[in-house]
Amino acid sequence: MRHQPNRNYVSEDRVMTPPGLARAIIEHFKPSGRMLEPCRGAGAFLKAMKGADWCEIERGRNFFDYKKNVDWIVTNPPWSLLRAFLKKAMEVSDNVVFLCTVNHFWTKARVADIKEAGFYTAEIALIDPYPNPEFPASGFQLGAIHLKRGRTTKAKLSKIIWRSLPDTRRTIEVEAYTGEKDEDEVSLNKPLIQGVMRVFAPKGRVATAVTGKGAFRKLMLDKGKKDWIVACPPWSKIRVFLQKSMSSAKNVVILCTVNHLWTRARVRDIEDAGFIVAEIMSISPYPKTTFPPCGFQFGAIRLARGKMPNSVKLSRLEWE
Repeated sequence: MRHQPNRNYVSEDRVMTPPGLARAIIEHFKPSGRMLEPCRGAGAFLKAMKGADWCEIERGRNFFDYKKNVDWIVTNPPWSLLRAFLKKAMEVSDNVVFLCTVNHFWTKARVADIKEAGFYTAEIALIDPYPNPEFPASGFQLGAIHLKRGRTTKAKLSKIIWRSLPDTRRTIEVEAYTGEKDEDEVSLNKPLIQGVMRVFAPKGRVATAVTGKGAFRKLMLDKGKKDWIVACPPWSKIRVFLQKSMSSAKNVVILCTVNHLWTRARVRDIEDAGFIVAEIMSISPYPKTTFPPCGFQFGAIRLARGKMPNSVKLSRLEWE
């Protein structure tokens, strides 16, 4: 992000939140009680949260020295220090809202930190439109992620309309699948496959591609309608797989690292197809015998026909 030509970008991992975006986020979550903005910066969130306390290292108030307990923290943290900021925020607040790209919350380390701190993901609010000329662009979807102290199995998936802009996005053409041999097709461990199928319990016309040996190619060339598709596609073909699957099935379960779900292109494809994210199942341990080591959380993501806002089921599968 250091080379983004943007008037809000200063340097040294400092991106100033536009006041209109800060107001939209505060109006959406409606924080109350004792509030804290730990990265004051130019003061966009602070002005929107009347009566909030604040920290800013350049003004002599280091967040990591903050000792009080608060009800809400809402901020745009320095993304290079996001893990440290998140751990500190969960120590002093019952509600934490971070403005960042959504993939930041699906590293294995972040997932473990949130669980160990006794928090859960209460809401993922996607920021629309994004990219916006007032904020640096990224290939991943920008969002305001709300973590809350406690336990639950559901998270809300919503959208924050930042400001009205002409929709200049080009119409995305469905990528063509050429049927060539997929060098990165994999075969999943049988206990893992059994665990996934047991949890989702697909019924009706079910098609799978989890065993390697050309199963993905066979699935992609099948033009029939289905109730369920369960697949671990070659990661180089995830987008074309999703586009094809959502046009032929009512439910799609894709096994991959969860960050793949949160690119801007994937988010738009899912919305344009009339689908929602219905469930994110974290899978542990990471199947290192199948995939190279990766810092992101491996999971099974179920997409279903529907509209936002909606509740996303959060689950976990432990397999041997």
